Amino acid sequence: MSKRIKADLMLLLATVFWGMTFVTVKDAMNYSGTFSFLFMRFFLGALAVFPFAVKNFKYFNRRTMVDGAVLGILVFLGFALQTAGLRETSSTRSAFITGLSVVLVPVISFIMYRTRIDIFKIIGIVLSAGGLFLMFRPENGPLNRGDVLTVLCAFTFALIIVLIQRFSKRSNVLLLVFMQITIVASISLVLMFLTKDINITFNGNLALDLIFTSVFATAGALVLQYKYQKQTSEARAAIIYTLEPLFASIFAFIIFNERLSSIGLIGGALIFLGMIMSEFGS
Repeated sequence: MSKRIKADLMLLLATVFWGMTFVTVKDAMNYSGTFSFLFMRFFLGALAVFPFAVKNFKYFNRRTMVDGAVLGILVFLGFALQTAGLRETSSTRSAFITGLSVVLVPVISFIMYRTRIDIFKIIGIVLSAGGLFLMFRPENGPLNRGDVLTVLCAFTFALIIVLIQRFSKRSNVLLLVFMQITIVASISLVLMFLTKDINITFNGNLALDLIFTSVFATAGALVLQYKYQKQTSEARAAIIYTLEPLFASIFAFIIFNERLSSIGLIGGALIFLGMIMSEFGS
């Protein structure tokens, strides 16, 4: 097996983990409050990432602290919006809406840094907007608060992607990841007590949800990403990552028997094509 093919397969595995989180988080919401779950997930994730980050502590400086704090607050906001949204929308819709962050990146980058938007990205934006419109058609269920929260989550994740492109060039990447996870856990802990969101029913399902999301989808997927992404091209990696909502919809069908109408499937396909098109010009 060539080095590049192995790297692609490892990134595909990380994407499968990310796709699976939509159903595991939705399941966890049956046994835990939003902030309670986020605290437990990211606290365990921080413990898992710590052995990798500790070797890089010598690179910690004021710039890394500021960059990590900004990203940490935004990551908390993104996951809080996504997790809260999953209480009221389906895993499949959440995954495709969240996937719009890929398409929104060039828009936010243009607004913030006046970067060029090529024709492929414009086509991607149009296709994805059309797909989103079809997914919100009445036959797929009316637009609800969960969908709105997830749209805001997509904008937040897109902003994070744009900032990571800048911050990763001037700060140690593993330290940034560790700070993000730690800050999300810390904010969640504070809000858990302030909002009295200590609504936890410990059982086997919640334990499995926590282990999967923290160890596999957070620490494990990030380690795979940072180890193998550099061994393949950025374009190949980006296209692999766009498969996340597809995997999410497959798992949602298998586990929750979630189904989209024919119009919804076309909408999802348009969003997926839009994500692919937006990467062609990269």
